[in-house]
Amino acid sequence: MEKADLAKKIKVSSFLTGQFKLRSGKISTFYWDKYRFESDPVLLNAVVDELQKLLPGSFDKLAGLELGGIPLATVLSLKRRVSHVYMSARPPRHMAHATWWKVDSSQEKQR
Repeated sequence: MEKADLAKKIKVSSFLTGQFKLRSGKISTFYWDKYRFESDPVLLNAVVDELQKLLPGSFDKLAGLELGGIPLATVLSLKRRVSHVYMSARPPRHMAHATWWKVDSSQEKQR
């Protein structure tokens, strides 16, 4: 898929207008809903094809930041045949006072 076509399809599927309260508390008249293109297998595949062009030729692992980065990292991992790590910005509330681990597809425990 050509980049311009991909950009148009992402905009059609993911660009929303209206009143949206952002995480910062500010109000916006538009919002990009990444989950809309990430849940479309054709669009997700096309986005990952473009992301692959930005990656170095060789690396050990990919990391996907929760929550929106996980589908991207997973598909990139499958295509590049390299393990991936699911990263969390902070420990889940129910684990705030416990030791917690990132989920790593290579089964190595990481702090």
